[in-house]
Amino acid sequence: MNKILPLLKANQSTVILFAIATFLCCERLTAYIIIPIAIAALLYQVIQILRYWRSPLQRAIRLTAIAIILASLSSVLVFHIYRHYSVRAESDQIAKTIEMFHLNNQRYPDKLEDMGIDSRTARDCCRVYFHVYDGRPALIYDVTYDYMDWWSYNFKTQEWIYVSP
Repeated sequence: MNKILPLLKANQSTVILFAIATFLCCERLTAYIIIPIAIAALLYQVIQILRYWRSPLQRAIRLTAIAIILASLSSVLVFHIYRHYSVRAESDQIAKTIEMFHLNNQRYPDKLEDMGIDSRTARDCCRVYFHVYDGRPALIYDVTYDYMDWWSYNFKTQEWIYVSP
């Protein structure tokens, strides 16, 4: 502990920057923001390690900064992986409920409420949207880590399709 505290103090700006970045990038649709920041910071730290290779203190400071950056990047990645699988599980359940409604009634529901699913809860929790256009259902949800991309459910093949404009 005696050796770690001075290294963290020497990397105070890195700790603060990546703590804020981690907090902000763990929100929906924001993971893409941290990647260029982390790449630039890692590149800078690697250059500094090569520049000050003979100084053990500088090497330790730079390696600590790299560890901080990688920890921040990893925590954002783990959060979005968890979020992807939890949203996918919820969306799969909604898709199966829609398919069961179709089997029982020979038509697709007009809205999620027809099946007892609160559309506001599905939208707020998982950003799942459901509409019927000309008798064809459309079930989509946002990708958790990038904006303007989404997953669309194909009711004929019963598969999710990644859609990126």
